[in-house]
Amino acid sequence: MLRAGQAPQLNRANHPHREPCSTNFAISASSRTWTRAKRPPQRILYFGGSKHKSGDVDEGNTTTDFDPLEKAKGITINSAAVSLEWDDTRITLIDTPGHVDFTAEVERSLRVLDGAVGVFCAVGGVEVQSETVWYQANRHNVPRLAFVNKLDRMGADFYDCINQMKDKLGIVPAVCTIPAGQSGNFQGVIDLIRMKMWKQDPKDPSHVKYSWIDIPAEYQADARRAAKNCSKRPRTAAMNFW
Repeated sequence: MLRAGQAPQLNRANHPHREPCSTNFAISASSRTWTRAKRPPQRILYFGGSKHKSGDVDEGNTTTDFDPLEKAKGITINSAAVSLEWDDTRITLIDTPGHVDFTAEVERSLRVLDGAVGVFCAVGGVEVQSETVWYQANRHNVPRLAFVNKLDRMGADFYDCINQMKDKLGIVPAVCTIPAGQSGNFQGVIDLIRMKMWKQDPKDPSHVKYSWIDIPAEYQADARRAAKNCSKRPRTAAMNFW
């Protein structure tokens, strides 16, 4: 059962003359360890201005997991809907369970969506439940973004994860960003649309501070090659984040 209105709304004073259009979007965190997969929704709410502090599963203060059992287990059991405004669009974000036992919750959410974000683990790749959710979205004709996280973890391999998407999901992803280093050498993310590098602040323990910089020389060749490939594959967008 979807639970709406759990997140504080963005102050409409920032948009006094605008009535934003509405979009329903879901994030399905179908990765092996849900703690880190739960962070994308919290980051979206934070950067969208709906929250003044990014929630964290480790601290038990996430917006979408407020049920006592969800906090205790660190996973999503029920789909939860929260809303925010991003520029001139009002987004309803539905955080869906990633565990196989709660697949029915994902199915119910997919029926009302305008789009979805599939969260994949850079270490575990495309896992069985990720396949299940992806093919569920196929049945409902839901447009999707693929979001690869945990790039700073030991054993992270973004490109292997992309290859698994091709093999297991039958898609040809349009890779919009690539990592600048991986595992212990992770430095940030290169945006192939802006052709800039998103560099994380190593001194920020909350991992929300960043800056845009020119692409370092050591990554420029990879960025140009990936940008050329991206322009040829406009079918499924694949993004990554740490």
